[in-house]
Amino acid sequence: HPRHPAHHRVQRQRNHLSVTGREPGYSLIELVGVLAILGILAALGLSRFADTETFAARGFYDEAANFLRYAQKQAIARHGTVSVQVAGNGLILQGAPGPAGETPYQITAPGGVALTASVASLSFDALGRPSSAAVFTFTEQSGPVRTLTVHAETGYVQ
Repeated sequence: HPRHPAHHRVQRQRNHLSVTGREPGYSLIELVGVLAILGILAALGLSRFADTETFAARGFYDEAANFLRYAQKQAIARHGTVSVQVAGNGLILQGAPGPAGETPYQITAPGGVALTASVASLSFDALGRPSSAAVFTFTEQSGPVRTLTVHAETGYVQ
């Protein structure tokens, strides 16, 4: 019957098909294309995070800078000398406990990172001045070489 609501709905659908020439929605080719692009983007994005050595190396570099600054601040707070020993592939704090009270407080380089220093030991006095200038070099097996410098006059860690 022409006045029935279902008849009008079917008639509107037929009119839409005749105007556009196709049903609303996405074709199989469009869906496959979008999935292919998403797959390529995911592969490129995941490859950046698959090699964690670079992130671990940068993390250790930042941790070592904070370690040296912590040693300097402890020397000032304690009104005495605090030393940092370069031991193997890490650093050991002497003369003060670590932030959580651990003694000795030490950090070790992750695998794939080598730590070398221009001094075997570095001390900070009660004014935060280092016993000498020092350069710490962090070398990754497959990445950049980073350096930390402790300036002789001020103890600034850069």
